[in-house]
Amino acid sequence: MPGPPLWVVERPGSRVHLFGETVGLRAGDEWLTDELRAAVTSSRVLWREADRDELSATPLLATYALAGEPLSARLPAGDHARLDAAAGGVGVDPATLEGLNPWVAGQVLESAFRAGAGVDGAHGVDVAIAGLARSSGIPIHSELGDPRAVFEWFAGLGPEVELDYLRSTLDRVAEGPAEMDRQVAAWLTGDLSVTEAQNRALQQGYPRLHQRLLVERNQAWVPRIESLLAEDGTAFVLVGGAHLAGESNIVDLLARAGLPARRIDARP
Repeated sequence: MPGPPLWVVERPGSRVHLFGETVGLRAGDEWLTDELRAAVTSSRVLWREADRDELSATPLLATYALAGEPLSARLPAGDHARLDAAAGGVGVDPATLEGLNPWVAGQVLESAFRAGAGVDGAHGVDVAIAGLARSSGIPIHSELGDPRAVFEWFAGLGPEVELDYLRSTLDRVAEGPAEMDRQVAAWLTGDLSVTEAQNRALQQGYPRLHQRLLVERNQAWVPRIESLLAEDGTAFVLVGGAHLAGESNIVDLLARAGLPARRIDARP
């Protein structure tokens, strides 16, 4: 049975590996193959979305987290009950969210949801891949730059899209951990259908958020990957699995740009 897909796009003398991570891995989940390990450690550079250790440690979050008006005043009446139910379901007092911007409230609920589902970030793909790169002395760069750039990206979503971000989080919390477990089980076998279905649901339910969160960022990856291919050697790109599945994913956009990617199904 194949494992999570590893994509390769090449030019003479240059290669970029693309790998999409998942959220919700547990201790004992086997996915880090020898082939994947070699792809990382043989690279001259690792690119990923953001440095999550920096994000969790920076004092900048407080600057961007606090809102100018109560969260309840920004939410339509129909969302109040959903927010209270989601918060209560993951052990968060809704009152503690009142002073936060919607995207920050969404992050708080997402974090509590994962913790309640028993997800340990220490088993994450990003942790393992970045650890391999560091131990091999490979430079690591981030799509969204430093923590300030990450927070400014979220803050720049705009009022309506920011609310959609929170609403999409409420949807995930309401589904419970079973959907996340289903996604992980499919990912471990190289099956992208669950992620593709989730992308379609996001596009249908929150088209503006889908455009900003996935499509625009996927489009921005194409010239970055082209630049990596302009240099000799191998590079490794790690992104969320949603960026490599569904409509306007990075692999499809690369093909349209004349850079077809080859899928490698490494067995765990």
